[in-house]
Amino acid sequence: MNKAFLVWTFIFLLTACNVAEQTPLPKEETQEANSTPSLGEDKAYFSFDRPLYYAGHFWSESSSSNALRITRTGEDLSEKTVKVQLTQNSNQATITDITTVSVNGDTLTLYSGLPVDSHYYVYVPFPINERTVDLDIGMNNDADYELDEVLTFRLLLNEESQYSIGSYQSATRTIVDDESSPDVYLQTTGSTGASATVLEGATASIDLVLTAPALFPVKVFLELSGTSESADHNFYTQSITIPAGQATHQVDIVTNSDSYSEPTERATITIVSSDGANLNAGRDLVYDLDITDTSSGSNEVSISGPLIIDEAGPTKYIDLSVTLNGVVDQNINVPLTLGGSAIEGIDYTITTKQVFFPKDGSSPAVATVRVSAIDDNVFEGAETIDVTVGSTLETIPGAANTISITLNDDELSPVAQFEGTSYITQENETFYLPLSLNNAILEPITLDFNVDVGVTNPATPGSDSQLPASGTFTIPAGQTRILVPILIHQDAVFDNNETLRVVLSNPTCPTLAACAATGLGANDAIDILIKEEGEQLPKLSFTSTGQTGNEGSTLTITAEVDKISQLDQPFTVAVYHASANSSDYSGLVTTQQINAGDTSTSFTVDLTDDTLHEFTEQFEIKLLQPNTMILGDISKHTVTIIDQDAAPIIDVAALVDPVLEGFSGTIQFSLAPGISPVKNLNIAYTVTGTSSSGLDHNLSSGTVTLPLGQTTVNVPFDVFDDSLHEGAVSETIIVTTTSSNDFAIGTPSASIDITDAQAAATVAFTSNDVAFTADEDDYIDVNENDLVSISFTLSHALTSDIDLTFTVDDTYDSGNCDTLNLGNISCAQVVDYGSVPSVNYSSCSFTTGGSSSVTCQAPMGESYTRITFSDVPDSGSLDLVLAGGTYSISDTDITGATAEDVAQNLADHINDESNIEPSQEHYAHHPPGTAYVDIYSYDLNYDTDLTSILTGTSPSRELVVSIPAGKTSGKIEFKTLKDDFYETTEYEAFSVTLSSSSDPTLVSIDPNKDSVEVRIRDLDTGP
Repeated sequence: MNKAFLVWTFIFLLTACNVAEQTPLPKEETQEANSTPSLGEDKAYFSFDRPLYYAGHFWSESSSSNALRITRTGEDLSEKTVKVQLTQNSNQATITDITTVSVNGDTLTLYSGLPVDSHYYVYVPFPINERTVDLDIGMNNDADYELDEVLTFRLLLNEESQYSIGSYQSATRTIVDDESSPDVYLQTTGSTGASATVLEGATASIDLVLTAPALFPVKVFLELSGTSESADHNFYTQSITIPAGQATHQVDIVTNSDSYSEPTERATITIVSSDGANLNAGRDLVYDLDITDTSSGSNEVSISGPLIIDEAGPTKYIDLSVTLNGVVDQNINVPLTLGGSAIEGIDYTITTKQVFFPKDGSSPAVATVRVSAIDDNVFEGAETIDVTVGSTLETIPGAANTISITLNDDELSPVAQFEGTSYITQENETFYLPLSLNNAILEPITLDFNVDVGVTNPATPGSDSQLPASGTFTIPAGQTRILVPILIHQDAVFDNNETLRVVLSNPTCPTLAACAATGLGANDAIDILIKEEGEQLPKLSFTSTGQTGNEGSTLTITAEVDKISQLDQPFTVAVYHASANSSDYSGLVTTQQINAGDTSTSFTVDLTDDTLHEFTEQFEIKLLQPNTMILGDISKHTVTIIDQDAAPIIDVAALVDPVLEGFSGTIQFSLAPGISPVKNLNIAYTVTGTSSSGLDHNLSSGTVTLPLGQTTVNVPFDVFDDSLHEGAVSETIIVTTTSSNDFAIGTPSASIDITDAQAAATVAFTSNDVAFTADEDDYIDVNENDLVSISFTLSHALTSDIDLTFTVDDTYDSGNCDTLNLGNISCAQVVDYGSVPSVNYSSCSFTTGGSSSVTCQAPMGESYTRITFSDVPDSGSLDLVLAGGTYSISDTDITGATAEDVAQNLADHINDESNIEPSQEHYAHHPPGTAYVDIYSYDLNYDTDLTSILTGTSPSRELVVSIPAGKTSGKIEFKTLKDDFYETTEYEAFSVTLSSSSDPTLVSIDPNKDSVEVRIRDLDTGP
C-alpha cells in the first residue's frame, strides 16, 4: 500500500476528530483545500497544526510568548510566504492585546487591512524543506479588567497565490484576563453615605460605584423594599447597567407629593447580584431613602363606647366605635391591645383585634368592634376590660385611645362555713376539720380563726391539739371544700373530755372585696369533743368490699364497729353510680345506726328484675364521715348486678316467596317475642344465591336498623324482568343475618326463588297458505319451477340457540313420477336481527286540561326510546316514523285509569302489532310501578347462504335449521323441479321436530302447526 496514502489517511482521521475546534473554509477559499496532497507534490498546502501539537486553547494575558504552529504539506522545494490574518470581531480580542508576532526570534510586521483598523495580518516566511513554523505571539498584559477574550487567526492566500489552504484554515485562542473583577456598591451622590432623607416631591440621587472601571458594560440587579409604595416615587427598575469605562453611574429617584397625612416612609434599595462585578459584604450594598411627609395634620384613631357590660342580662355585649380621622393611602389594620383584670376567652370575647380601614375611605371612618361577656358561673366580682388603640405606619392613636369597661359578675359572693357544728375525736388521732364554700372562685379565699377557750372544759391551744390559738385557713382557687388536719395530742394525764371550739372570721380574697362583706355562713363555729385516749372513738367499716347478685335478688350489707358504744351511733351512706342507675335497685335506706351495745347493723337493697337484656352493671355504697365515729379500713361496698335476661332474638324471613320476574319482594327482620332490646339494633346481612345482584335483582348486602320499641323492619327489593325464558335454570336469593353481640340469631337466613315471567317458547309454521292437517284440500298450491316459501316462528326469543329438524315426507306422492327430495331445495333462510335502526318517534302529543301529559325522548342512548306519562291523556296521538312510512297510534289505544295503566296499555298495543313494518320488529317494555314505556326496534335481515345447515341429502331427507339466541322467526325456501314429463299432481309434507342438541324445557313444537303440505302441479300436457 502507498506510504503517502497511509500518512494522509491518518491526517484525515485526526482532522475529523478536531472539527469542533476549527473554522471551516469559506467557499471562495476552498478550491484547492479539498484535495489530499502527497509529499513531494507540486502544490504546497498550509494549515494550522492539529491540537495535538500545541498546549491548548487558553493563553494567559501575562504570558510574553505563546506558540501557534503552521504546517506545510505537499511541495516543499521552494520558499513560501504565508499570509496570516488577525481577525477583530465584536466581543473578541483586538490588536491592542498583542505586543509582538515573531518567528524564531524575528519580529514580523503587522499590516493593517481594509477597512482601516478592522483586521491585521502578517507574512510568515517558510524556508525550503521546512514543514512547520511556530508563530510566537507576545500578549499585552494591561491593567484593565476585560473578562476572557477570544483571538482568531486565519490563513489567507497571498497576493501571488503561491499555495493553497489545507484542512485547518482558522485557529482560535482564549486570552485569560489576570485582573480581578471590581466591587460594586451604593452611595449618595456627592457623599460617601448610603442613606438620605428628602421631602415629598424632591429628587434623591444615588451612585452605583465600581472600585475600578471595566472595559465592558456591568449590569447590576437591584431589589426594592421598605415601607414606601410605588405611588411614593418613580424607582421601579430591577437592573441598571454601568457603561463600559465608567466607574460611577448616577440614578435619580423622584419622590411624589400627595395629599395624604402619613408618617415618614422608607425606600430600601439593595444590590442583590451583578454581571461583571463583585458584591463585597464590607461595602454598602443597601441604600435607605427616607421620604418625609409634607402634608399638615395626622391620621388619628380614637375609641369610644359603653363603659359597663354584664355577665347576664340585657347588656351581655356592647359595641365599641373605632374612629379614623383622616384618609389613608393604603389599606390598614389598626391593632387593639387588651388589658384589665378580665381575661379574653375566659371572661369575654372580642370580634377582632385588627380594625380594618380601606384606602381612600371617608373621613371620619368608623368601625364597630363587639365585646361579649362570658357567663363562667364563677364568682369573681367586678372586673375591668381595657381596650387600647395602637399605631400603624399610617396612623397614630388619638387623645381618646383607651376605653375601660367594667364587667359585672352575676354570681353570689362566696360564703364559707364549717360542715356541721359538733364532732367527736380522741387523743392521739388526727381529726380532719371540714370547711366548705358555697361556690368556687378564681382566687384563694382566706379565713381567720381563733380558738374560744370560754367553753366548759376547753382544750388548750397548742397543748391539747396542734391547732394554735389563732391563725388562718385557706380554700384554694377553684375549690369548694377542704379538710384541715388537726393532730390531737396524747398527754400522760387522765382528764375529762375537752371541747375544742374553733371560730371563723374575716374572710378575704386578694382582689374581691365582697368576700369580707358576705363571706361567712351560719356554721361559723364548731365544737370538737376530745375524748381521753382510754375512750377511743369506734371505727366504722363495712364487713366486705362488695358482693354480686342476680337481678331480682335482695342483698344484705353489714356495717360494724370495733367496740361497743353506750350510745346509739348514727351514720349515713351514699350511693355512687358507675354503670348502673337508680332504676336498677330499690329499698336502700341511706340513714342507719348501730344501736348502743351492738357492734354491727345490716340493711338490704333490692336488685330490680327487669326484662331488658343488659351487660353487667355496678354501683357503690359509701360510708360518710359520722360525728361520733371514725371511718375504718372498708368505707366502700361495691354491688355487681348480673343480668338474668337472655339476648333478644332476631329472625329473618321472606314475606313473598317465590317472586315473579318484574315484581317486588320484601325481606323482614323481626324480634322474637319475650325479650326486648334496650337500644336500636343494627342488623347486618349478606346476600348470596344463584342470582346476581344488579342483574337479576337490586338487593345487596348491607345493614338495617331495628329502632328501639319496634319489632320488625323490612328491606324491600325488586326482581328484574329480563324478557327471557331461562327454562330449567333455578335462580335464588339467599339473605343471611350476621352474628352480633347485641342479639341472638333465631332463623338465620331466608331463601327466595325467582320465578321466570316467560313461558317456554313454541315453534309453529306460519305460512299464509299452510295446511296444518293431512287433508288434501289444504295445501300450498304451486307449479313446477315455482319458489316455495315456508315460514316458522318462535313465540318469543330465548337466551340460547334452538336447532330444528325439518323432515320431508313423500307419503302423498303419486308414485308415478319424480318425487321431491332435498336436492330440489335451492336455498334455506333464517331471519336474523341486524343492528338497532334509527327509529324516530317524531311527534308525541297528548294533552290533559290543555297541558301536556307526556314526554318523548328519542333516541335515548343507543338502544331504546322512552315515552313517559305524567297524567292520563284526554286526546292526542303518537307518530312512529319508520322505514316504510309513519305509523300512528291514536288516543283510543292509549287509555287507562292511571298513568301507569296508560303505559301498560300502550306497551300491549305495540307488542300486539309488532309487525306494523315488515322490515322491522318492535318490542315495548313497561316496568311495573312506573309510568313510562321503553320501545326497542330491530331491523330484520335475511341470510340467504345457509347451505352449511344442510346436514344430509336424499335419502336422509332431513334439514337442520338453527334459530339463534334472541331471534324469533325463520324461513325455508326451495324451488320445485321442472321436468319434461307429464305427471299427476304431487304432494310433499314438511314436519318439524326439535334436534337432540336443543333443550326441551326451553321450547316445544305446536302439535297443531308442526307440518306443512305442498301440492305441486305439472305444467306438461298429457299424452
